[in-house]
Amino acid sequence: AFVYNNMIRLGIDASGASITKSLQINGIYKISGNNNGIYNNSVYIGGTGVVSGAVNTYAFTRLSSGILDTVTNNIFYNARSNASGTGKNYGMSLNANTNIASNYNNILANGTGGVFGLNAGTDDATLAAWRTGTGLSYSSVSSDPKFISPNGTSATVDLHINTASATAVEQGGVTLANVSTDFDGQSRAGLTPSDIGADAG
Repeated sequence: AFVYNNMIRLGIDASGASITKSLQINGIYKISGNNNGIYNNSVYIGGTGVVSGAVNTYAFTRLSSGILDTVTNNIFYNARSNASGTGKNYGMSLNANTNIASNYNNILANGTGGVFGLNAGTDDATLAAWRTGTGLSYSSVSSDPKFISPNGTSATVDLHINTASATAVEQGGVTLANVSTDFDGQSRAGLTPSDIGADAG
C-alpha cells in the first residue's frame, strides 16, 4: 500500500489560531499491518503557547517493526511550541529501527519542546544523533521547508513550497517510479533529482 502526495496541517484551527490544549497529535501514524511505501507527503504540526502537560506530538510515528516500510521524500515538520508542561514535539518516532528504509526526508522539530526524533524510546536531539542511533537518514536533511502559509485559516493554509526562498527540499529527494505526479497532478518527470514533499517544481 502507498501513502503519498498528502498535505497535512494539524495543531491550528480553521480560523488560523493555535490549538493550545494538551493533545496527542500524529501527522502520519503507521501501525502494524501491511508494508507501506510512505512517499512525498508534507506534514506540518503547528501551534504556539501550548499547555502540553505530559502529552507528546509527532509529525510521523511508526508502531510496527515486523514488516518492511519505506519512508522516502517526505517533509515531517513539527513546529509546535509549548508554553508549559513536559510534553515533547517530535519530528519522527520509531518504536524500532528494524525493517524500515527511511531516507531523503526533511525532518525538523524547532519549537519549544521540540525533539528531532524518538528512536525506540530514546530521544535523538539532532539529525547526526538520529543517523548514529538508527543507521538511517544519511541523505535526509533538517531545515525549514518554506511552506507558503502553514498557519493560515482553512481558506488560506498552503503547504506548497515558496520557490522564492532557497530550500533544501527542492531537488533534495530521489526519483521514485511509483510517484510520477505531485499533489496538484503536475508531473515529476522533469525533476532530476526529485523534490521532497507533496509539492514538486
